[in-house]
Amino acid sequence: MPITKPLRIETDRFRRFTHHEVVARDKLNLDIIWLKDDSESDAADLPDPDTLIAEIVEELTAAAAELAAAASPATQSTTLDPDYDIAR
Repeated sequence: MPITKPLRIETDRFRRFTHHEVVARDKLNLDIIWLKDDSESDAADLPDPDTLIAEIVEELTAAAAELAAAASPATQSTTLDPDYDIAR
């Protein structure tokens, strides 16, 4: 069975434009320029993937612990084990 998208209803704020309508517009510019954030590091300067993964796991574990601590005691059904090794 093919997947079908729901039909969109055209409104004043959303409507389909033909190619000719788009080309006829003043100041047409379809160039896509990726904005580079100067604060971002060059990929060659990043630590190895294992180090990045370990840092991400550490941050996510801390965030999960904070969420668990913020949950009301009635909703806490499990506790987080800070010594849990995700790599197991």
